[in-house]
Amino acid sequence: MIEREAPIYYGARCDRFEEAGRVKAHGNGQVPDLFAERATLLLDGYTTPNGRNGRMRVAVPRALIFHDLFPFWRTFFDRLDIELVISEGTNPRILRRTLEVASVETCLPVKLVYGHVLELLEQDVDFVFLPSIINRENTAPGQGSNMYCPFIPAASHLVRAHTEVDRHRKRILQLPLHLSSERMRDGHFRQLGRQLGVGKKAVGDAVAAAADAQQAFYAALRERGREVLEQLDGTRMAAVLVAKAMIASK
Repeated sequence: MIEREAPIYYGARCDRFEEAGRVKAHGNGQVPDLFAERATLLLDGYTTPNGRNGRMRVAVPRALIFHDLFPFWRTFFDRLDIELVISEGTNPRILRRTLEVASVETCLPVKLVYGHVLELLEQDVDFVFLPSIINRENTAPGQGSNMYCPFIPAASHLVRAHTEVDRHRKRILQLPLHLSSERMRDGHFRQLGRQLGVGKKAVGDAVAAAADAQQAFYAALRERGREVLEQLDGTRMAAVLVAKAMIASK
């Protein structure tokens, strides 16, 4: 319940109860879909490559950290002249495939990695990228560490252990990634470069460009957030959704 608001119902078969008694929105009645806007900024016009033109092709599952780090992955592989293929957004088919093979009891977002990877193994790609992201850069003053939920770095290992991905002719790019420091990050990406047959200089340039692209994505999100907050006129409330994917500590 929200004070001075009609009750919120969910699970109904129609909109009758969800819409009944709701106060009409101010202005033109349009509430911005900020989740859709974020998705648009994340993908930034990405389209799936068509046909093979001799370029190496790497697949990335559209799950978990994809929804935060895609600008980094996209720029990194693009600078190395490698095509990037991503799975479709989660749909009933991917969910069904997930439920058929997911044998470890985790939250649904972690389980969905199974279905997304199985979809990608059927694509015309050379590698499937399954990094284990251990931690991230610190974003708040005085923050000593910034760790992901343990199931996130474990997801790639769970998929390999409980599916038959290694029977496919795709090579799995699986490596730990500590992003808490540039030195550790760059070392991990040099390791990835060796798996891809790419030199240190090219990898270093690609990582630098990817880091800039990621920061540009975050800046765009913050700017849009400021615009939305400035539009509040004191008669409308703003709700903030907080997800628990990171564990920050001093």
